[in-house]
Amino acid sequence: MQVVAEGSPEIEYIRTAHEPFGVFFKHLGQAWNPIGFVKNRILAVHAPKVEKYILGHGLKPAYMWGLLMSGHMDMDRVEAIMPDMMRKCARKGYDLEINIHPGRMTASETNDEIPRESAETFYLSDNRCMEAQTVRAFHDRMREYYSITEGT
Repeated sequence: MQVVAEGSPEIEYIRTAHEPFGVFFKHLGQAWNPIGFVKNRILAVHAPKVEKYILGHGLKPAYMWGLLMSGHMDMDRVEAIMPDMMRKCARKGYDLEINIHPGRMTASETNDEIPRESAETFYLSDNRCMEAQTVRAFHDRMREYYSITEGT
């Protein structure tokens, strides 16, 4: 924050990593990540201070989406929760940052820096391939949306 206060370089966006927990109550049947839950709660403690700072410097805050559902963000779940997430953002006047991990390592890419257990549960997970499919589907939907809105 000191760099921002000094005014150099020009900052357009500061990630708050604040994921609105309440949006997910309606969707409790959806898969979620227990570690993501812990991250969500810890970051929620710090979010108001960061958001106050962001607003005080004329920037627009954004909610982040992807902590609770990390590794479980298939397109069906994204589409089920998206309307509620967008309503929450609109009520607060926030943007939305979607955090998806759309790729995976191969076993041959692992090394001593990454413990094998971490690699198997995160970097080598098939869920990362599923999230890559979500990114592709989301990209296709956005392309359709913008081609429709540009034509009107």
